[in-house]
This record gives sequence, C-alpha cells and structure tokens, in this order.
Amino acid sequence: MKIVENAISKAYLWHYHPEIELVFVNGGSGKRQIGSHISYFTDGDLIFIGSHMPNCGFTNEEKRNKNETVIQIKQDL
Repeated sequence: MKIVENAISKAYLWHYHPEIELVFVNGGSGKRQIGSHISYFTDGDLIFIGSHMPNCGFTNEEKRNKNETVIQIKQDL
C-alpha cells in the first residue's frame, strides 16, 4: 500500500497502473477523466479507480487549487 498526501504530481497526464486507487479530494475542484467518463470533482469527493483503468485530470488548470490524498493498493493485498 502506498499513501501520498498533498503531493504535486503529474496526475493530470493520461496514465494507468496495476494498483487500485482511492483519491480523496481535500481541497479544490476541477475536471477528471476515468476511462471514457468525463466528470467534475470538488472538495470532499472520494474517487475509486480500478486496476489498469486509464485516468487523468484531478486538477483545475486555471486555479491550481487542489489537494488530494491518494492511496494505492496492490490487488494481492
């Protein structure tokens, strides 16, 4: 298991990984894309992303006002 809090990352780039991911948005808002689904996020959202699911976003490019806590969990845990 890996936990990252309030890290500036490249999550706005299209990516995927083998881990299951929980993302808690604890500040900010913006647009995200998970698979073929595009939606908006805001402070207090909890997002579950499955293994190998392409995703990007998690930022508001105009305001750059985001904080998030990311937990990545290996499937075999």
